[in-house]
Amino acid sequence: MAQRGKPISLTYRCPCRYFESHVSKSQIKHLKILTVPGCPLQVIARLKNSSKQICIDSKLKWIQEYLEKYFQKRVKL
Repeated sequence: MAQRGKPISLTYRCPCRYFESHVSKSQIKHLKILTVPGCPLQVIARLKNSSKQICIDSKLKWIQEYLEKYFQKRVKL
């Protein structure tokens, strides 16, 4: 049980519950990486041609390459 007797599933959910797997780099304006306890890695993208935000599958090859560079830079800081 979590706060005020509510089950954990009702008090907190991962930001991304569904993931897009057919997204190319050219469609992306901005990426946001979220590491949330109890959730898989959350990669949220803002698309160029709209203000829409989508969750991207972190297993995509180009996302894996991006994440590798992203985390290498963070370790150096």
